[in-house]
Amino acid sequence: MVSDGGQQAVFSGGSLLYGSVGRTDLVSDEDTEPLTHAQYSSVRRLAAEAQPGAALYPTHGFGSFCSSGPASSVHASTLAEQQETNHAFTDADEDHFVRELISNLTTYPSYYAHMAPANRTGPAPADLTVPESVDPAELSRRLADGEWVVDLRHRVAFASSIPIPDSYTADRTELLGRNGSPVSPAALGRSDPRFCGPAAGLDPCPALTVQGGLDAREGGAVTFRPGPEADPTE
Repeated sequence: MVSDGGQQAVFSGGSLLYGSVGRTDLVSDEDTEPLTHAQYSSVRRLAAEAQPGAALYPTHGFGSFCSSGPASSVHASTLAEQQETNHAFTDADEDHFVRELISNLTTYPSYYAHMAPANRTGPAPADLTVPESVDPAELSRRLADGEWVVDLRHRVAFASSIPIPDSYTADRTELLGRNGSPVSPAALGRSDPRFCGPAAGLDPCPALTVQGGLDAREGGAVTFRPGPEADPTE
């Protein structure tokens, strides 16, 4: 908690999130239940010590696999707002909260198993070598060999280039979300359409390219949806 000029901010890390709390199953199976009880107690102790109007700044947000459940897509919140809507506060039965949280935990990426050892080891010296350029033929060969392409360009530059079949920009997670898919991306379920709008700084929606083919004299239709739809199902 940080106070300045009568205002207070709470940096809650991966514990109290917007609409949810951090998941408790990343240490071990035997620690999951005790950590869930501790999570319940922790957010309530935080609420007792901080001002109700304190601004809340968690380290994880919408779509994060570190959340124990679907986090809210709001851009900002206060401790008082979370006390009214967050299940860690609205569920008065601690045992019920623990059972519900654990039973609704979803899978998480396999690379999570490598994070703790990597964090304990610390970063290696930075390799600032400029990557070598590759031509389309070499890129295709590497993809065929199973290598990955991480495209860090802005989505407009990405979409205007020669597409790689079934490729995404680096904002893939923003579109798909924790339980979404290309067929039903989580971004379309957000309440705030600015997430998919053209405004600067509010444009995390990725570009998705899928390459198809047509036989000789075969026709086809391509539909473009420029901008957010009024109805997310569209």
